[in-house]
This record gives sequence, C-alpha cells and structure tokens, in this order.
Amino acid sequence: MNTTIVAPATYPAESAIGIIRISGPETFAIIEKIFSFKSQSINFENVKSHSAHLGFIKDKNILIDKVLLTIFRSPFSYTGENMAEISCHGNPFIINKIIDILIKNGCKIAEPGEFTKRAFLNGKMDLSEAESVADIVSSKNEISLNLALKQLTGQEKNLITNLREKIISVISLIETDLDFSDSVENIEMEKIKNLLYETIKEIEKLINYTDEGIMLKHGIKLVITGKPNVGKSSLLNVLLKKEKAIVTHIPGTTRDIIEDTVTIEGLPFKIYDTAGIRKPKGLIEKIGIKKTKDAIKKSDLILFMIDGSKKINKEDIKIFSEIKKKNFLIVVNKLDLKLIYDEKKLMDIFKIDKNRLSFISALKNKGINDLTKMIKNIIINSNNFISPEEIVISNLRHKTSLKNAVKFLKKAIENLNSYEIAVVNIKIAADFLDKIIGKIVDENILDNIFKNFCIGK
Repeated sequence: MNTTIVAPATYPAESAIGIIRISGPETFAIIEKIFSFKSQSINFENVKSHSAHLGFIKDKNILIDKVLLTIFRSPFSYTGENMAEISCHGNPFIINKIIDILIKNGCKIAEPGEFTKRAFLNGKMDLSEAESVADIVSSKNEISLNLALKQLTGQEKNLITNLREKIISVISLIETDLDFSDSVENIEMEKIKNLLYETIKEIEKLINYTDEGIMLKHGIKLVITGKPNVGKSSLLNVLLKKEKAIVTHIPGTTRDIIEDTVTIEGLPFKIYDTAGIRKPKGLIEKIGIKKTKDAIKKSDLILFMIDGSKKINKEDIKIFSEIKKKNFLIVVNKLDLKLIYDEKKLMDIFKIDKNRLSFISALKNKGINDLTKMIKNIIINSNNFISPEEIVISNLRHKTSLKNAVKFLKKAIENLNSYEIAVVNIKIAADFLDKIIGKIVDENILDNIFKNFCIGK
C-alpha cells in the first residue's frame, strides 16, 4: 500500500457534481502540485483533517475547474491513510481530465474495491463490515439495505466474536484440567460436551437464519409459468404495476425470460415471466422453454397459471407434473369470463388443498390482493420465516464458514477421548469463524470479495 490511488466516486455521467477520491502516502504532495486554495492564508501544512476548502485545479497554470477539496488525515479517514476528495462539476470530461492530471503527478487508478480493501487491511473495519459496503451500494429493497447496515455497524462481528470466545473457552477448560490431572478421564467431559453442543446449537440457528437472509437480500425468486396465452405477462404487469411485458392474443409472445424486482406484501421478490411451455415451434422458442425450465429449478415459488375459461388439457397436466414437487401456487386466470371448473373440481384434478389455489382476472385486476396475501403466506410458512430484524447474517461465504465450524466442533465431540485431536478440531472451528471477520486472511478470498466492488469504493 505504498502507492497513492485515485478513482471517481460518483457515476461518470453528466450531473451537478462529481467526486474524485484519492488515498495513499503521497495524497497531499500530489494534490499540492495541482490545487491552489482560494484563501492565501491556507496551505497543506496547516489545513485540518475533515475540513473542506474552495480552490482551483490547474494543469501547468491552465485552469481546469473550480472545486471543493475535502481533507482527511491519517488515521482518521475511511482507508486509514491520508485521503482527499475533490468535488468538481459533474461533467465527465472534467472528471476524467482531473484524474488524468493526478495520474500524471504520481497517482495510479484504483482497482475495484481498493479503497475498502485498504480500510480492512488498515484495521478500519473487519472483513464482514467491508463486504457489507458492496451490499449497501447494490441493495434493491429496504430489507436488504437493513441487513447490510447491520453488518456494517458490527452486529455480525460481535456475534461471531462471542461465539469464538465460547469455543476458545472450551480449549482453555480442557488444557487447564489436563495441567492438574494425570489422565484424560479426570477432565469434566460432560461439561465440555454441553458447552460444545450449546455452541453448535447457536451456530446452527444462525445458519438457518442465514438461508432466509440470503433469500431476502437477493430477492425471493418468483416464477410465473404455464402454457402460452394463459395471461402470464398480464399478471407480471399487474404485480409490477407497469407495462413490462408485451401482451397480445397471439400465443407464445414471450420467447425469453423477462425479470424485474417488486415488493409484495413487504417482502422483496425477483419475479420472472417465462416462455409458455409447449412443444417448441422453432429454435428460438426451444431456447426460451429451456430457460423456463432452468428458472423453475431455481425458484423459491412458482405461480402456475391456467386459463379458467378453457378446459384443462394435456399441456397443463404436463407442466404441473414438472412443478408439483416445488413450492407452487395454482393461479386460475380469467375470472372475468365464465369459469369451467369450481374450486372443488380443481382441487380434485390437481390433488391439492385450497390454500394452493387462487382465482384472478389479470385483465380486470380482480383477486390480486388475495393472490399477494397467499404468496406471502406460502413463502413464510414454507420457510418458517422469522422477523427480518432477527436476521444478522445474509452472506453465503459466511454461511459456508459457519457450517465448517459446526463440522469440526462435532468432530471434537467425537474425539473427546483424545484431547489432542479434540483441541485441534476446536481450533480449526475457531479459525473458520476468524475467516468470517478477516482475522485469518486468505488472499484468494480477498481478491474475490473486492473484485465485485465498484471502482472508487
């Protein structure tokens, strides 16, 4: 981290303001070459940290822009290094020009996530907090934002640290007892077992909550499927409250997956309108149907649509046979027309109970409120949802480390008759918890985490 890095911190498009971020040991020396304070009484030697100053960016005495320079002195900055932010006019040409001048004077372009990576390496935040920064930037709904903020404010770190202390206390108990005993039998085995079982139970509870957290963070996958021309695209438009999909009377209008995000009854969904499943007529439709089947496999809930004004045929039955082992809701569309089947008949045909059946008219917007309530109830009941306020972890990498910690704690219990093996397993479990918050650093993991950040963050 001997280099000084620079990157735009705002999106490179015309706007009222653009921000350029600089960090590293030569930050002030480089900026001093191109920036002059408007007030002659101020210079870089007497300027205070966390102060903003009006001035001018020049390149060999040629004025580039009038800017606001904000100073952050080490270690009281985001990265822990000397930092500065230049707020200039939001013209991409001006932003790029200033960056070019900074590079010419000694800066290098930052890699994706390099500012946050430096913050982690300089001890300004743990790894779980660093990861939350990307989640905050990419959050698409209130729940995912709140989950990321919990991580950023250290709630996960505190939880993992407490669990690790419990694990280490077990090691201390074993080693202390061995110091005062001649044989393993004298160790309080039951007490050690109970402590390990208690810790395993706590971690497994977190793992279960993590599944829900991941689902909520990325959006619950809701797939609308059925044969062509049953109203799938119409339902998508109604749920999104906008004309996202083209709706015509011609069967097979949708050839590819159409997706969008929507909040339904307070829960975040990623919703997919799929191509109608039938014997494909051409290569394009064949590809669309394959994508539909792939979406069904990855779904959290399927809305299987049928046309209530027409008889159920082999196509409907075949589609239902493909989705019946998944989490599904049968949506009977065209309630505005004369329905051929009543609720009881449909329950008999599909061998379902009535809480898997919803009647709507996508055209007339009828029954939609009942449908959304059923969607919420099915998701909550099928996943044993808890309140999002109780979820702390929503990261797949963290879940994997937690599962590995449990695995080695169970191995420790199995090997308590040999304290050396038990202690080794317990220490490995503690190491997996340390990997979550970055006490143990794997360069490959670091690279993988920060490469997904935007440049300038």
